[in-house]
Amino acid sequence: MTPSGVPDAPHTLITGGAGFIGSHLAERLLGQGERVVVIDDFSTGSRENLASVADDPNLTVIETTVTGCESLDSIVADSGYVFHLAAVVGVDLVVQSPIRTIETNL
Repeated sequence: MTPSGVPDAPHTLITGGAGFIGSHLAERLLGQGERVVVIDDFSTGSRENLASVADDPNLTVIETTVTGCESLDSIVADSGYVFHLAAVVGVDLVVQSPIRTIETNL
């Protein structure tokens, strides 16, 4: 385990892992015995979406934005796979925060 709490063995990173698609992907990978790291700020995702796997020892959840994750470089470097599903969604959010939208969605 690294100081940030991320497994030091290869893992799969899912940004936006508390969203509908990300949480189902996390469930599937964990069911196959994979280590999974989820980065989500829960702005549109939900803890309830991860409730069925919340106690899985192979799951690490980091509550932060993709752009605000200080250890993102090392998490990505140690990942076998990265699924970038984090996104600013919804017309209101996009209009209110265009810079955040570009930074997160790219």
